[in-house]
Amino acid sequence: MRLDYTTSSFIILGGWNPNIVNEQWIRKNLLDRQDEQLEIGINIGVHGPIIEAVFRNVRLTIIGQRLELNLRHSNNFTRIEDCVRKLCECQSDTQVTGYGVNFDYVDNSKIHNNLRSIFAQSNITQQVLNESHAYSIFLDGIITNINIDIKTLENKSGLKFNFHFNIDSVSTLIQRMTEHPIKSLNNKALEFASNQYGLRLEN
Repeated sequence: MRLDYTTSSFIILGGWNPNIVNEQWIRKNLLDRQDEQLEIGINIGVHGPIIEAVFRNVRLTIIGQRLELNLRHSNNFTRIEDCVRKLCECQSDTQVTGYGVNFDYVDNSKIHNNLRSIFAQSNITQQVLNESHAYSIFLDGIITNINIDIKTLENKSGLKFNFHFNIDSVSTLIQRMTEHPIKSLNNKALEFASNQYGLRLEN
């Protein structure tokens, strides 16, 4: 199973000002050089405008109270962390309530038997097209939400990890992120999948 960078994310919940996603503000506060490539777009979603900026292999999206950062490709998680630190430095008064680090692993050509066995106790006699199993645990003291998906007809399977942190300020966010770097959380996901399900996840 491989990491899907387009759906894996770093999400911060809070009172974000969508007006920060403009070329002048981003170039001043988030980029190191004024000539770096930057793309900005606005779409209309179900819950209001979706404001998006793409720079330095990072996609930044604001949807309501949700600020989301994704890598477009590669596993250079420090790009995300650098962006979070710069955001917090220049938006230090922003009210935040929590953040989550999400890893979405998928296999588009195989349903792993170790995952299928989780659903073996079902009493349903008809063919099940899609199955999902979600649970939450403390993994090394961190709230961790795990979701397993199987799509029988498409022969696909997925394993998602959400590491959740409750916070009350951007300074606490930086402190928690420093204590638990994204790479460290990613290693916890890899180790858990191997020990619990015998799966080898790849970034």
